[in-house]
Amino acid sequence: MEARFPRFIPPHNANPQPPSAHRPPLIKNLSGDFTLTLGVEKSTDLVHFTPFPMTTPQTSIDGQGKLKFQFTVPGNAAFFRVRAQ
Repeated sequence: MEARFPRFIPPHNANPQPPSAHRPPLIKNLSGDFTLTLGVEKSTDLVHFTPFPMTTPQTSIDGQGKLKFQFTVPGNAAFFRVRAQ
């Protein structure tokens, strides 16, 4: 069963546009390849976020080319965001 997420509600001090409205940074190296670096952050209050590590055993790419990240929620972290760096 796929998880369903509520519509994007920004914190009070954030840009009011949803994350999909921003272009993620792509880095092109000298050989012409592009790199997109993604990170996951966790928060209990939607104001203060800390890095949430993604490890190799928890990440995979499915048959449709989508990145899958399976994890358990430590402590009271109730909110997560994905950031392109």
